[in-house]
Amino acid sequence: MQTKQLINGELVAGAGDAIDILDPATGEVVTSIAEASAEQVAAAAASNAAAFETWSRTTPAARSALLLQI
Repeated sequence: MQTKQLINGELVAGAGDAIDILDPATGEVVTSIAEASAEQVAAAAASNAAAFETWSRTTPAARSALLLQI
């Protein structure tokens, strides 16, 4: 299971507090994942703002094609 966060094109582990992920059927803990730290949230927001300039000029067809690749 992927538990890292994508920040500025790089997968990084969260540096914040760990939170438990529960199986809704049983209530058992499946895994624990570290939340993003305040610094990581700020870095992600800055990266998003920088990417917006290019992404906002991308056509809907190109956006769709890129998202389908994921």
